[in-house]
Amino acid sequence: MRIAFLTSRFPYPPLKGDKIRSYYPIKLLSRAHEIDLFSFNDDPVLPAHRKHMEQYCRRIETVELRKLATTVKMAAAVFTPWPSQVAYYRSRRMDDCLRNGVRATHYDLLHVVCGRLAFYANRVARLPRTIDWIDALSLSTQRSSRTERNPVLKLLYHLEYLKMKRFEVNSARQFDYSVITSQIDRAFLDNAIDEVLANGVDLETFAPTHVARDIDLVFTGNLAYEPNVVAVEFFCREILPIIHRQRPDVRFFAVGTSPSPRVLRFQDGTSIVVTGFVESMPEMLNRSRVFVAPLQSGAGIQNKVLEAMACGLPVVSTAFGNGGIQARDGNEILLADSARDFASCVLTLLSDTRRAETQGAAARELVRSQFSWEAKVERLDEIFRRIGSRPHASPLSPVVGQAVGR
Repeated sequence: MRIAFLTSRFPYPPLKGDKIRSYYPIKLLSRAHEIDLFSFNDDPVLPAHRKHMEQYCRRIETVELRKLATTVKMAAAVFTPWPSQVAYYRSRRMDDCLRNGVRATHYDLLHVVCGRLAFYANRVARLPRTIDWIDALSLSTQRSSRTERNPVLKLLYHLEYLKMKRFEVNSARQFDYSVITSQIDRAFLDNAIDEVLANGVDLETFAPTHVARDIDLVFTGNLAYEPNVVAVEFFCREILPIIHRQRPDVRFFAVGTSPSPRVLRFQDGTSIVVTGFVESMPEMLNRSRVFVAPLQSGAGIQNKVLEAMACGLPVVSTAFGNGGIQARDGNEILLADSARDFASCVLTLLSDTRRAETQGAAARELVRSQFSWEAKVERLDEIFRRIGSRPHASPLSPVVGQAVGR
């Protein structure tokens, strides 16, 4: 099959959730299919990164998002029916790029990765099309509105949530098949999504290794992403002080790209360390004793938690962090939502090495049995072959009644 992938970020390096959700399917599907990549990118794509993706893609087209232009689009969308996070990706250049690509190549399927790009389905009319929503973006926005203290931002989050949910449910009808990462997210969207297809983990890359565990507690992720920022704030302000009353020597590492100033202000170089980008995330996980996921918002499945589990690391998480994984409390994970209970779970794992090792081993087995990328992409391949074989009209035939947003 010839498949066009439309992605919200350039897939390599796979350091964020939507990039991971693009990269591994493209890599594994390219063994049997011809892949063309149409991708947005926030920053210029490095030649080495582009060359890496050329191993798997016949053709690569990228559109760089300009920060000023996208900020204006998002602000203007507040006064329109469009969700701001969807307006961010409205691009005439990508519209033309995608249309020209479809004209030049007889694709068997268009696959969209990220719900914010769903409106591009209108550009290719009745070409068979599927979408990976990844998360229910309206759910994460609703959760942000509930935790936000600033009344103006709280109102803006609430309005965005209402617009985003309407957009997601209505847009799902434009696709021949849709998937999402968790049942919680699917249910939130009124079961308008066809199937839950959880994330996978690269079990060769994320695997236990025998190194010195010189980091007590670790949290990983994009440290500019609001749910991650709030999680670090919650941990440093409310949880870590409780831990330090019993174990003042405990060190917490926040590891990930683009740390927000709100994260950096907690760094003291001793008990709290913010690393920024690291060359090897598996190495940082394997150097750690306990992974903490004190998430207060967000949606979908947490890659960071799966990666820690794959490394055999015991995890303490809130319910938000476990929502898409459904690990068993007390077996593969420890769950706590209050600061006091969370701190208690962390202290238990730090003091009971055998329990920590047993939980880490159970977590690794859970990931191995239910979250391998090979199994997930095999299922995606089955969907593609079934949808791509259906008869459809010309890919550029007009679609009556569908508005083209620019």
